[in-house]
Amino acid sequence: METYYQLMMKKGMDKESARDLVMQMKSLESINIPALNDNDSFRAGLYHKRFNLSFVDCFVLALANRLKLKIYTTDGPLELAAKGINVPYDYLPL
Repeated sequence: METYYQLMMKKGMDKESARDLVMQMKSLESINIPALNDNDSFRAGLYHKRFNLSFVDCFVLALANRLKLKIYTTDGPLELAAKGINVPYDYLPL
């Protein structure tokens, strides 16, 4: 959802093109979409309170923290939050 939004807002894609690109990304064998659990939800709530980020960003942080994953983001506030909780990240400016 966030990628779809960003493609339209920052890249100026129309909704059909953005949807097609998201679906192409989801079909890549290297993409793994993990399931959320209750602890992810509680942790995301804590991150939302602490960092005042969108819930999408908070769930990204919660999953990255639990699964020990690196975050790739174009979002400055998400970068700062990841740094604040020691989640590895790379900031990719658009």
